[in-house]
Amino acid sequence: MKALLIVLSLFFVHGLFADTDSKNEDKKSPTDLKKLSDMVTELAQKSITTCKESTTDKTPFYISDEYRQGDKIWENFRSIEDHTKKVSYIPRGSIVHAPVELAEASYHPNYRVPVEVLSLPDKKWEDDLLEESGKRGNRHFRHKALTPKGLPRSQIGDQGFLDRRALIPAGKFTFFVKQGSRLEKTPGGLDLTDFPLVLVKDGDQFAGERCCEYELNEEPACYFKYRFAALNESFDPVEYFDLDPLRCGLLEDIMPVPKRSDFDVSVSRILSKMKEEYPGFGILEGVSTENKKLSGLHFLPEYKGSNLNTIHRPYMVKIPLDHETGEGPFNSYHYKPDNIASNDSFLRPKPLCAFMEVMKQFQKECGGGPGCQVQFGNFYHDPDWNVHESHGNGTCVDIRPFRDSSDADARITRSSGQYNRERTRKFINLLKRAGAWPIFFNDSKIKGSRWLSNHDDHIHACFHHSNKYVKDACNDGL
Repeated sequence: MKALLIVLSLFFVHGLFADTDSKNEDKKSPTDLKKLSDMVTELAQKSITTCKESTTDKTPFYISDEYRQGDKIWENFRSIEDHTKKVSYIPRGSIVHAPVELAEASYHPNYRVPVEVLSLPDKKWEDDLLEESGKRGNRHFRHKALTPKGLPRSQIGDQGFLDRRALIPAGKFTFFVKQGSRLEKTPGGLDLTDFPLVLVKDGDQFAGERCCEYELNEEPACYFKYRFAALNESFDPVEYFDLDPLRCGLLEDIMPVPKRSDFDVSVSRILSKMKEEYPGFGILEGVSTENKKLSGLHFLPEYKGSNLNTIHRPYMVKIPLDHETGEGPFNSYHYKPDNIASNDSFLRPKPLCAFMEVMKQFQKECGGGPGCQVQFGNFYHDPDWNVHESHGNGTCVDIRPFRDSSDADARITRSSGQYNRERTRKFINLLKRAGAWPIFFNDSKIKGSRWLSNHDDHIHACFHHSNKYVKDACNDGL
Protein backbone atom coordinates (compact mmCIF):
# COMPACT_ATOMS: atom_id res chain seq x y z
CA MET A 1 0.00 0.00 0.00
CA LYS A 2 2.91 2.35 0.74
CA ALA A 3 4.24 1.94 -2.80
CA LEU A 4 0.78 2.59 -4.24
CA LEU A 5 0.45 5.86 -2.34
CA ILE A 6 3.87 7.06 -3.55
CA VAL A 7 3.07 6.19 -7.17
CA LEU A 8 -0.30 7.96 -6.94
CA SER A 9 1.40 10.99 -5.41
CA LEU A 10 4.01 11.13 -8.19
CA PHE A 11 1.37 10.80 -10.89
CA PHE A 12 -0.59 13.63 -9.29
CA VAL A 13 2.48 15.88 -9.08
CA HIS A 14 3.49 14.99 -12.62
CA GLY A 15 0.07 16.20 -13.75
CA LEU A 16 0.61 19.51 -12.00
CA PHE A 17 3.88 20.08 -13.93
CA ALA A 18 2.73 18.53 -17.22
CA ASP A 19 2.37 21.91 -18.92
CA THR A 20 6.01 22.79 -18.27
CA ASP A 21 7.97 23.41 -21.50
CA SER A 22 9.92 20.21 -22.21
CA LYS A 23 12.88 22.30 -23.35
CA ASN A 24 13.16 23.74 -19.86
CA GLU A 25 12.78 20.46 -17.95
CA ASP A 26 16.47 20.46 -17.01
CA LYS A 27 16.29 24.05 -15.86
CA LYS A 28 13.77 23.71 -12.97
CA SER A 29 14.77 25.98 -10.16
CA PRO A 30 15.58 24.69 -6.66
CA THR A 31 12.31 26.32 -5.59
CA ASP A 32 10.34 24.16 -8.05
CA LEU A 33 12.13 21.02 -6.91
CA LYS A 34 11.51 21.89 -3.26
CA LYS A 35 7.82 22.47 -4.01
CA LEU A 36 7.62 19.11 -5.77
CA SER A 37 9.31 17.37 -2.84
CA ASP A 38 6.99 19.01 -0.31
CA MET A 39 3.91 18.08 -2.27
CA VAL A 40 4.98 14.45 -2.58
CA THR A 41 5.57 14.33 1.17
CA GLU A 42 2.20 15.94 1.95
CA LEU A 43 0.26 13.68 -0.41
CA ALA A 44 2.00 10.57 0.85
CA GLN A 45 0.89 11.44 4.37
CA LYS A 46 -2.80 11.65 3.44
CA SER A 47 -5.09 8.66 3.87
CA ILE A 48 -7.05 6.98 1.11
CA THR A 49 -10.49 5.47 1.78
CA THR A 50 -12.04 2.75 -0.36
CA CYS A 51 -15.54 1.28 0.02
CA LYS A 52 -17.32 -1.63 -1.62
CA GLU A 53 -20.77 -3.19 -1.34
CA SER A 54 -20.93 -5.81 1.38
CA THR A 55 -23.08 -7.42 4.06
CA THR A 56 -22.52 -8.41 7.67
CA ASP A 57 -24.33 -10.52 10.23
CA LYS A 58 -23.11 -8.32 13.09
CA THR A 59 -25.65 -5.91 14.57
CA PRO A 60 -24.22 -2.37 14.86
CA PHE A 61 -25.61 -1.89 18.38
CA TYR A 62 -28.19 -3.17 20.85
CA ILE A 63 -31.14 -1.74 22.75
CA SER A 64 -31.08 -2.57 26.44
CA ASP A 65 -34.01 -4.36 28.07
CA GLU A 66 -34.33 -6.14 31.43
CA TYR A 67 -33.90 -9.76 32.41
CA ARG A 68 -35.85 -11.06 35.42
CA GLN A 69 -36.10 -7.63 37.04
CA GLY A 70 -39.87 -7.87 37.35
CA ASP A 71 -41.83 -4.81 36.31
CA LYS A 72 -38.79 -2.53 36.41
CA ILE A 73 -37.63 -0.03 33.81
CA TRP A 74 -33.93 -0.77 34.28
CA GLU A 75 -31.30 -3.53 34.30
CA ASN A 76 -28.21 -3.99 36.47
CA PHE A 77 -24.96 -2.69 34.99
CA ARG A 78 -21.89 -4.56 36.27
CA SER A 79 -18.23 -3.64 36.64
CA ILE A 80 -15.95 -4.27 33.67
CA GLU A 81 -13.27 -5.44 36.13
CA ASP A 82 -15.58 -7.73 38.13
CA HIS A 83 -18.74 -8.96 36.44
CA THR A 84 -20.26 -9.98 39.79
CA LYS A 85 -20.28 -6.40 41.10
CA LYS A 86 -23.22 -4.09 40.32
CA VAL A 87 -22.01 -0.53 39.78
CA SER A 88 -25.05 1.25 38.32
CA TYR A 89 -28.45 0.76 36.74
CA ILE A 90 -29.10 1.24 33.03
CA PRO A 91 -32.59 2.32 31.88
CA ARG A 92 -34.44 0.15 29.39
CA GLY A 93 -34.24 1.63 25.92
CA SER A 94 -30.58 2.63 26.23
CA ILE A 95 -28.31 2.09 23.22
CA VAL A 96 -25.16 0.05 23.81
CA HIS A 97 -22.33 -1.36 21.72
CA ALA A 98 -20.40 -4.59 22.28
CA PRO A 99 -16.85 -3.82 21.08
CA VAL A 100 -14.72 -6.81 20.13
CA GLU A 101 -11.78 -5.41 22.08
CA LEU A 102 -13.83 -5.39 25.30
CA ALA A 103 -14.80 -9.03 24.86
CA GLU A 104 -11.20 -10.02 24.20
CA ALA A 105 -9.84 -8.14 27.20
CA SER A 106 -12.33 -9.21 29.86
CA TYR A 107 -13.24 -12.39 31.68
CA HIS A 108 -16.93 -13.15 31.87
CA PRO A 109 -19.39 -16.04 31.67
CA ASN A 110 -21.05 -16.46 28.30
CA TYR A 111 -24.38 -15.06 29.49
CA ARG A 112 -22.85 -11.67 30.28
CA VAL A 113 -21.67 -9.33 27.55
CA PRO A 114 -19.16 -6.45 27.92
CA VAL A 115 -20.72 -3.31 26.47
CA GLU A 116 -20.21 0.43 26.18
CA VAL A 117 -23.10 2.83 26.76
CA LEU A 118 -23.74 5.05 23.72
CA SER A 119 -27.09 6.68 24.49
CA LEU A 120 -29.61 6.92 27.35
CA PRO A 121 -33.34 7.74 27.42
CA ASP A 122 -34.49 11.10 28.70
CA LYS A 123 -34.35 11.03 32.51
CA LYS A 124 -37.65 12.91 32.77
CA TRP A 125 -39.29 9.62 31.82
CA GLU A 126 -38.00 8.09 35.06
CA ASP A 127 -38.73 11.19 37.12
CA ASP A 128 -42.36 11.21 35.97
CA LEU A 129 -42.85 7.60 37.00
CA LEU A 130 -41.37 8.38 40.41
CA GLU A 131 -43.77 11.30 40.87
CA GLU A 132 -46.23 10.61 43.67
CA SER A 133 -47.63 14.01 44.62
CA GLY A 134 -50.81 15.41 43.13
CA LYS A 135 -54.53 15.25 43.47
CA ARG A 136 -54.63 11.59 44.43
CA GLY A 137 -51.07 10.89 45.51
CA ASN A 138 -51.29 7.61 43.59
CA ARG A 139 -48.05 5.59 43.82
CA HIS A 140 -48.93 2.76 41.43
CA PHE A 141 -46.15 3.53 38.96
CA ARG A 142 -43.47 4.49 41.45
CA HIS A 143 -42.16 0.98 42.06
CA LYS A 144 -41.32 0.55 38.36
CA ALA A 145 -38.68 3.28 38.50
CA LEU A 146 -37.32 2.68 42.01
CA THR A 147 -33.68 1.61 41.66
CA PRO A 148 -31.34 -0.34 43.95
CA LYS A 149 -30.30 1.83 46.87
CA GLY A 150 -27.02 3.60 46.29
CA LEU A 151 -26.66 2.68 42.60
CA PRO A 152 -26.25 5.67 40.27
CA ARG A 153 -27.63 5.91 36.75
CA SER A 154 -25.27 4.72 34.01
CA GLN A 155 -23.59 7.41 31.94
CA ILE A 156 -22.70 7.64 28.26
CA GLY A 157 -19.25 6.10 27.80
CA ASP A 158 -19.54 3.69 30.73
CA GLN A 159 -18.18 0.20 30.09
CA GLY A 160 -19.48 -2.83 31.93
CA PHE A 161 -21.42 -6.08 31.72
CA LEU A 162 -25.05 -6.73 30.82
CA ASP A 163 -26.90 -10.02 30.70
CA ARG A 164 -27.10 -10.98 27.04
CA ARG A 165 -30.81 -11.77 27.53
CA ALA A 166 -31.33 -8.07 28.27
CA LEU A 167 -29.97 -7.04 24.85
CA ILE A 168 -32.17 -6.67 21.76
CA PRO A 169 -30.51 -6.30 18.32
CA ALA A 170 -30.99 -2.96 16.57
CA GLY A 171 -32.65 -4.62 13.57
CA LYS A 172 -35.82 -5.15 15.62
CA PHE A 173 -36.43 -1.39 16.02
CA THR A 174 -37.46 1.66 14.07
CA PHE A 175 -35.65 4.88 14.98
CA PHE A 176 -37.08 8.36 15.35
CA VAL A 177 -34.69 11.31 15.25
CA LYS A 178 -34.90 14.03 17.90
CA GLN A 179 -35.01 17.74 17.18
CA GLY A 180 -31.60 19.37 16.87
CA SER A 181 -29.84 16.18 15.78
CA ARG A 182 -26.24 16.54 14.66
CA LEU A 183 -27.27 14.64 11.55
CA GLU A 184 -30.19 16.86 10.52
CA LYS A 185 -30.67 15.76 6.93
CA THR A 186 -30.14 12.75 4.71
CA PRO A 187 -27.65 13.05 1.81
CA GLY A 188 -30.69 13.69 -0.39
CA GLY A 189 -31.86 16.59 1.80
CA LEU A 190 -34.71 14.95 3.76
CA ASP A 191 -35.33 16.31 7.25
CA LEU A 192 -34.58 13.32 9.48
CA THR A 193 -37.07 14.42 12.15
CA ASP A 194 -39.86 13.81 9.62
CA PHE A 195 -38.78 10.34 8.47
CA PRO A 196 -38.41 7.21 10.63
CA LEU A 197 -35.25 5.17 9.99
CA VAL A 198 -34.69 1.42 9.76
CA LEU A 199 -31.64 -0.71 9.11
CA VAL A 200 -31.78 -2.40 5.71
CA LYS A 201 -31.28 -6.14 5.44
CA ASP A 202 -30.28 -8.36 2.55
CA GLY A 203 -31.84 -11.65 3.62
CA ASP A 204 -30.66 -12.23 7.18
CA GLN A 205 -27.62 -9.95 6.73
CA PHE A 206 -27.27 -6.21 7.22
CA ALA A 207 -26.65 -4.38 3.94
CA GLY A 208 -24.09 -1.62 3.47
CA GLU A 209 -20.47 -0.98 2.53
CA ARG A 210 -17.17 -2.18 3.94
CA CYS A 211 -14.75 0.71 4.00
CA CYS A 212 -11.03 0.81 4.74
CA GLU A 213 -8.74 3.80 5.36
CA TYR A 214 -5.12 3.39 4.26
CA GLU A 215 -2.21 5.43 5.56
CA LEU A 216 1.55 5.07 5.09
CA ASN A 217 3.22 2.76 7.59
CA GLU A 218 -0.13 1.92 9.19
CA GLU A 219 -2.40 -1.10 9.07
CA PRO A 220 -5.65 -0.33 7.23
CA ALA A 221 -8.51 0.78 9.51
CA CYS A 222 -11.68 -0.92 8.30
CA TYR A 223 -15.29 -0.39 9.36
CA PHE A 224 -18.79 -1.13 8.12
CA LYS A 225 -21.18 1.56 6.93
CA TYR A 226 -24.69 0.26 7.59
CA ARG A 227 -27.49 1.01 5.14
CA PHE A 228 -30.44 2.95 6.53
CA ALA A 229 -33.78 3.60 4.86
CA ALA A 230 -35.82 6.75 5.50
CA LEU A 231 -39.53 5.84 5.48
CA ASN A 232 -42.57 7.86 4.43
CA GLU A 233 -46.00 7.77 6.11
CA SER A 234 -46.80 4.47 4.39
CA PHE A 235 -43.52 3.09 5.74
CA ASP A 236 -42.15 2.73 2.23
CA PRO A 237 -38.46 3.63 1.70
CA VAL A 238 -37.94 7.03 0.09
CA GLU A 239 -34.16 7.21 0.41
CA TYR A 240 -31.27 4.89 1.27
CA PHE A 241 -27.97 6.06 2.71
CA ASP A 242 -24.94 4.40 4.30
CA LEU A 243 -23.24 5.47 7.50
CA ASP A 244 -21.34 4.07 10.43
CA PRO A 245 -23.65 4.87 13.38
CA LEU A 246 -20.75 4.54 15.82
CA ARG A 247 -18.75 7.29 14.07
CA CYS A 248 -21.36 9.87 13.04
CA GLY A 249 -22.89 10.81 16.41
CA LEU A 250 -26.41 9.77 15.39
CA LEU A 251 -27.05 7.36 18.26
CA GLU A 252 -27.38 10.04 20.93
CA ASP A 253 -30.13 11.68 18.87
CA ILE A 254 -32.49 8.78 18.12
CA MET A 255 -35.33 7.11 19.98
CA PRO A 256 -35.83 3.37 19.33
CA VAL A 257 -39.38 2.02 19.03
CA PRO A 258 -40.08 -1.74 18.64
CA LYS A 259 -41.32 -2.91 15.25
CA ARG A 260 -43.52 -5.53 16.89
CA SER A 261 -47.33 -5.29 16.43
CA ASP A 262 -47.07 -2.10 14.35
CA PHE A 263 -45.98 -0.10 17.40
CA ASP A 264 -43.57 1.86 15.24
CA VAL A 265 -46.18 2.58 12.55
CA SER A 266 -48.68 3.84 15.13
CA VAL A 267 -46.06 6.02 16.83
CA SER A 268 -45.20 7.48 13.43
CA ARG A 269 -48.89 8.32 12.83
CA ILE A 270 -49.14 9.95 16.26
CA LEU A 271 -46.13 12.09 15.42
CA SER A 272 -47.63 13.05 12.06
CA LYS A 273 -50.90 14.14 13.67
CA MET A 274 -49.04 16.19 16.27
CA LYS A 275 -46.77 17.85 13.71
CA GLU A 276 -49.72 18.67 11.46
CA GLU A 277 -51.48 20.44 14.34
CA TYR A 278 -48.34 21.75 16.07
CA PRO A 279 -45.45 22.41 13.63
CA GLY A 280 -42.11 21.83 15.31
CA PHE A 281 -43.36 19.08 17.61
CA GLY A 282 -40.48 16.75 18.55
CA ILE A 283 -40.79 13.16 19.69
CA LEU A 284 -38.74 13.91 22.81
CA GLU A 285 -39.02 17.69 23.14
CA GLY A 286 -42.73 18.18 22.48
CA VAL A 287 -43.66 21.74 21.52
CA SER A 288 -44.34 25.11 23.11
CA THR A 289 -47.18 27.23 21.73
CA GLU A 290 -48.51 30.60 22.79
CA ASN A 291 -50.95 28.97 25.23
CA LYS A 292 -49.40 25.68 26.34
CA LYS A 293 -46.33 23.50 26.47
CA LEU A 294 -47.03 19.95 25.33
CA SER A 295 -44.66 17.18 26.38
CA GLY A 296 -43.02 14.80 23.97
CA LEU A 297 -43.86 11.11 23.76
CA HIS A 298 -42.96 9.07 26.84
CA PHE A 299 -43.04 5.28 26.61
CA LEU A 300 -43.82 2.58 29.14
CA PRO A 301 -42.04 -0.70 28.31
CA GLU A 302 -43.95 -3.95 28.30
CA TYR A 303 -43.94 -6.21 31.33
CA LYS A 304 -43.25 -9.82 30.36
CA GLY A 305 -43.38 -11.50 33.74
CA SER A 306 -41.05 -14.13 35.17
CA ASN A 307 -41.58 -16.77 32.47
CA LEU A 308 -40.65 -14.21 29.75
CA ASN A 309 -43.31 -15.58 27.38
CA THR A 310 -46.44 -13.94 28.77
CA ILE A 311 -46.92 -10.20 28.30
CA HIS A 312 -48.77 -8.90 31.35
CA ARG A 313 -48.68 -5.27 30.24
CA PRO A 314 -48.17 -4.23 26.61
CA TYR A 315 -45.88 -1.48 25.36
CA MET A 316 -47.62 1.90 25.80
CA VAL A 317 -47.16 5.60 25.07
CA LYS A 318 -48.35 8.65 27.00
CA ILE A 319 -50.48 11.29 25.28
CA PRO A 320 -48.66 14.67 25.05
CA LEU A 321 -49.87 16.97 27.84
CA ASP A 322 -49.17 20.30 29.46
CA HIS A 323 -48.66 19.00 32.99
CA GLU A 324 -49.22 22.44 34.54
CA THR A 325 -52.64 23.00 33.00
CA GLY A 326 -53.76 19.45 32.13
CA GLU A 327 -54.40 20.51 28.53
CA GLY A 328 -53.71 18.09 25.71
CA PRO A 329 -53.75 18.10 21.91
CA PHE A 330 -56.82 18.94 19.81
CA ASN A 331 -58.56 21.01 22.50
CA SER A 332 -58.50 18.25 25.12
CA TYR A 333 -58.13 18.26 28.89
CA HIS A 334 -57.11 15.52 31.34
CA TYR A 335 -59.36 15.67 34.39
CA LYS A 336 -58.57 14.18 37.80
CA PRO A 337 -55.10 12.85 36.94
CA ASP A 338 -53.63 10.29 39.31
CA ASN A 339 -50.65 12.57 39.94
CA ILE A 340 -49.00 15.73 38.68
CA ALA A 341 -47.22 13.76 35.93
CA SER A 342 -50.52 12.27 34.66
CA ASN A 343 -49.22 8.72 34.82
CA ASP A 344 -52.74 7.44 34.15
CA SER A 345 -52.58 8.73 30.55
CA PHE A 346 -50.77 5.81 28.89
CA LEU A 347 -52.39 3.84 26.06
CA ARG A 348 -51.20 1.33 23.53
CA PRO A 349 -49.96 3.22 20.46
CA LYS A 350 -52.70 2.27 17.99
CA PRO A 351 -55.64 2.98 20.37
CA LEU A 352 -54.06 6.32 21.32
CA CYS A 353 -53.57 7.18 17.66
CA ALA A 354 -57.23 6.38 16.87
CA PHE A 355 -58.48 8.37 19.87
CA MET A 356 -56.40 11.37 18.82
CA GLU A 357 -57.94 11.13 15.35
CA VAL A 358 -61.43 11.19 16.94
CA MET A 359 -60.56 14.33 18.91
CA LYS A 360 -59.05 15.98 15.86
CA GLN A 361 -62.13 15.32 13.73
CA PHE A 362 -64.52 16.33 16.52
CA GLN A 363 -62.93 19.79 16.75
CA LYS A 364 -63.57 20.26 13.03
CA GLU A 365 -67.23 19.31 13.42
CA CYS A 366 -67.81 21.12 16.72
CA GLY A 367 -66.04 24.34 15.79
CA GLY A 368 -63.61 24.44 18.69
CA GLY A 369 -65.55 26.94 20.82
CA PRO A 370 -66.75 26.66 24.44
CA GLY A 371 -68.35 23.30 25.06
CA CYS A 372 -66.18 21.53 22.46
CA GLN A 373 -63.32 20.62 24.79
CA VAL A 374 -62.75 16.84 25.05
CA GLN A 375 -62.31 16.09 28.73
CA PHE A 376 -60.81 12.65 29.30
CA GLY A 377 -60.03 10.80 32.52
CA ASN A 378 -58.09 7.62 33.21
CA PHE A 379 -56.52 5.61 30.40
CA TYR A 380 -54.47 2.62 31.55
CA HIS A 381 -55.01 1.30 35.09
CA ASP A 382 -53.69 -2.06 36.20
CA PRO A 383 -56.56 -4.24 37.53
CA ASP A 384 -54.50 -4.91 40.67
CA TRP A 385 -54.88 -1.24 41.58
CA ASN A 386 -58.59 -1.85 42.26
CA VAL A 387 -59.61 1.44 40.63
CA HIS A 388 -60.55 0.66 37.02
CA GLU A 389 -60.52 -3.06 36.37
CA SER A 390 -61.78 -2.51 32.80
CA HIS A 391 -58.78 -0.31 31.93
CA GLY A 392 -56.12 -2.98 32.34
CA ASN A 393 -55.20 -3.66 28.72
CA GLY A 394 -54.29 -0.13 27.63
CA THR A 395 -57.10 0.29 25.09
CA CYS A 396 -59.91 2.05 27.01
CA VAL A 397 -60.63 5.71 27.76
CA ASP A 398 -63.17 7.67 29.81
CA ILE A 399 -64.64 10.92 28.45
CA ARG A 400 -67.05 13.36 30.05
CA PRO A 401 -70.26 14.14 28.17
CA PHE A 402 -70.33 17.54 26.48
CA ARG A 403 -71.79 20.85 27.67
CA ASP A 404 -73.73 23.62 25.93
CA SER A 405 -71.30 26.50 26.31
CA SER A 406 -68.71 25.79 28.96
CA ASP A 407 -65.44 23.94 29.42
CA ALA A 408 -65.65 23.92 33.20
CA ASP A 409 -63.59 21.25 34.94
CA ALA A 410 -66.56 19.74 36.75
CA ARG A 411 -68.61 16.58 36.76
CA ILE A 412 -71.59 16.57 34.40
CA THR A 413 -74.23 13.87 33.87
CA ARG A 414 -76.84 13.11 31.21
CA SER A 415 -79.40 14.78 33.51
CA SER A 416 -77.49 18.03 34.06
CA GLY A 417 -78.94 21.27 32.75
CA GLN A 418 -75.76 22.06 30.78
CA TYR A 419 -75.65 18.62 29.12
CA ASN A 420 -75.53 18.83 25.30
CA ARG A 421 -76.89 15.63 23.78
CA GLU A 422 -76.17 16.58 20.16
CA ARG A 423 -72.47 17.19 20.76
CA THR A 424 -72.22 14.01 22.79
CA ARG A 425 -73.98 12.12 19.98
CA LYS A 426 -71.51 13.48 17.41
CA PHE A 427 -68.58 12.39 19.54
CA ILE A 428 -69.99 8.89 20.07
CA ASN A 429 -70.62 8.56 16.32
CA LEU A 430 -66.96 9.41 15.70
CA LEU A 431 -65.93 6.82 18.30
CA LYS A 432 -67.96 4.21 16.42
CA ARG A 433 -66.44 5.20 13.07
CA ALA A 434 -62.98 4.81 14.61
CA GLY A 435 -63.78 1.23 15.66
CA ALA A 436 -64.41 1.82 19.37
CA TRP A 437 -66.31 -1.04 21.00
CA PRO A 438 -67.92 -1.39 23.42
CA ILE A 439 -69.14 2.13 24.16
CA PHE A 440 -70.93 2.64 27.46
CA PHE A 441 -72.97 5.76 28.27
CA ASN A 442 -76.38 5.87 29.92
CA ASP A 443 -78.27 8.12 27.50
CA SER A 444 -80.85 5.84 25.88
CA LYS A 445 -81.57 8.46 23.19
CA ILE A 446 -78.09 8.04 21.69
CA LYS A 447 -77.78 5.00 19.44
CA GLY A 448 -74.58 3.01 19.58
CA SER A 449 -73.93 3.38 23.30
CA ARG A 450 -74.87 0.75 25.88
CA TRP A 451 -76.16 1.14 29.42
CA LEU A 452 -73.90 0.23 32.33
CA SER A 453 -74.23 1.20 35.97
CA ASN A 454 -72.21 4.25 37.07
CA HIS A 455 -71.90 5.57 33.51
CA ASP A 456 -74.23 8.58 33.76
CA ASP A 457 -71.27 10.98 34.01
CA HIS A 458 -68.80 9.58 31.52
CA ILE A 459 -68.45 7.71 28.24
CA HIS A 460 -66.36 4.55 28.34
CA ALA A 461 -64.88 3.48 24.98
CA CYS A 462 -62.30 0.86 24.02
CA PHE A 463 -60.17 0.75 20.86
CA HIS A 464 -59.07 -2.85 20.39
CA HIS A 465 -55.57 -3.01 18.99
CA SER A 466 -56.39 -5.59 16.31
CA ASN A 467 -59.62 -3.96 15.08
CA LYS A 468 -59.44 -3.03 11.38
CA TYR A 469 -61.40 0.19 11.87
CA VAL A 470 -59.10 1.28 14.68
CA LYS A 471 -56.13 0.71 12.40
CA ASP A 472 -57.79 2.57 9.51
CA ALA A 473 -58.68 5.54 11.75
CA CYS A 474 -55.06 5.75 12.90
CA ASN A 475 -53.47 5.32 9.49
CA ASP A 476 -55.97 7.01 7.14
CA GLY A 477 -58.03 9.31 9.36
CA LEU A 478 -61.80 9.70 9.55
